[in-house]
Amino acid sequence: ALQRGKEMMHKKNLTSDVYFVDDGFALGIAFVLSACDLYQSFDSLRWFAAINSKQEAEEKSLIELKAEQDERDRLSLANKKGGTIFSSFVRSSQNEDAAATAC
Repeated sequence: ALQRGKEMMHKKNLTSDVYFVDDGFALGIAFVLSACDLYQSFDSLRWFAAINSKQEAEEKSLIELKAEQDERDRLSLANKKGGTIFSSFVRSSQNEDAAATAC
C-alpha cells in the first residue's frame, strides 16, 4: 500500500520536489513530547535502553537456538552416516557368511 501510494504521488506530481514520509507515528510522538515539554519525563523512562537490552537478549537467545539446531543437524547427519556404514558392514558380513556356507 505504501509503495502504491508513492507511485501514485509521483504520477500526479511530475516535479521532483515531492517527498513521501512514512514515519508519521514517530513525528507525532516527537511533536507531543515537544509541545507538552515532556522530553525529560520520557528520558526518565529509559525506553531506548530497555529496548536495546531486550533486543540483545533476544539476539543472544536466537544465536544459542541456532547453535543447538546446528548441533542437532550435525548429530543427525552423523547418525545417518553411521547407520549407512553399519548397514554396509552388516550386508558384507552376511555376504561373507553366505559365501562361506556355500563352499
